[in-house]
Amino acid sequence: GGPLSPAPPLQSLAHPVLLPSTSGHPHSLSNAPAEELSNGVMQGSLSVLMGRRVLLREPREDDVVPLFEYSSDPDVTRFLAFAPPASPDDTLYFIAKCREHREQDREYVYVIGGVADDRAMGIIGLRHIDQPMRTAQVGTWLGRTFWGTGANVEAKQLLLDFSFGPLSLHRIEARIAVDNHRSRRAFERIGGR
Repeated sequence: GGPLSPAPPLQSLAHPVLLPSTSGHPHSLSNAPAEELSNGVMQGSLSVLMGRRVLLREPREDDVVPLFEYSSDPDVTRFLAFAPPASPDDTLYFIAKCREHREQDREYVYVIGGVADDRAMGIIGLRHIDQPMRTAQVGTWLGRTFWGTGANVEAKQLLLDFSFGPLSLHRIEARIAVDNHRSRRAFERIGGR
């Protein structure tokens, strides 16, 4: 049980959105030093990925309040593949599990923050990382305040640039609920199909 228990698979409710690697894909927004990666595997903390309006960084304890606030909104969490945190302590537990999973190269979870103020806006992550097959699954959620701002698209593009570049992944999938039109449109804007 707990806040990180996976929901049942969305087999009949969703289908993958595929984002294949393409040659010449720009990787300039990632600032991952080469020494942090070994054979596409993260060594140490997650690199900060900088965009024009958003940045992606490792979750911190000071993110608990905004992340819990956003994840308390049923419209934000209705498409999540896991139960949302029920308390700030559950959110702190989620952050600790993010670190643990990163250290095991199971998941790389980033906070989506504003470049101007670094305030947490939501979460984006790579899950089901399979280095031998060079594949992973991406998932994102944002606080309602940030819907329609372009933050989702920019965050996804930053993570894809990093995934296809320094991480050397070949294929990224997203499981998007059929009714989640906003997320589907964001993926289509960056080349998902």
